Amino acid sequence: MKILICSLFLAQISFAQMSIETVSEVGVTIEASPNSTFVIKKVQPASPAFNAGLKENDLITSVKRDSNSEPIQIAEKSLEEVVNLLKGPKGSLLALELLRHPAKDLKKVTLVRSDTLKK
Repeated sequence: MKILICSLFLAQISFAQMSIETVSEVGVTIEASPNSTFVIKKVQPASPAFNAGLKENDLITSVKRDSNSEPIQIAEKSLEEVVNLLKGPKGSLLALELLRHPAKDLKKVTLVRSDTLKK
């Protein structure tokens, strides 16, 4: 197991074929699995993700970094690339497309990034 701490208070824990990373500006912990999917493993209470209605086991399919950008499909991205897409300045918009389990309904949510949340 390796732990890496960055200035934006991101912790990365890598296992054999799986990685987990917390994006504190959004309030989610995401997991990258070997089949290139990105699943929300934890939603921090009172976070932008919580307030936008994100739930554990939602599958992130695309990220729109701000109101002026096009949605970016993330299926072939690395965990680091996805985390960088999710991060942004306080007060900036982030739009996500999600598949919600078990029905796999496509949901579009928009949230406003906050300051780095305390753990």
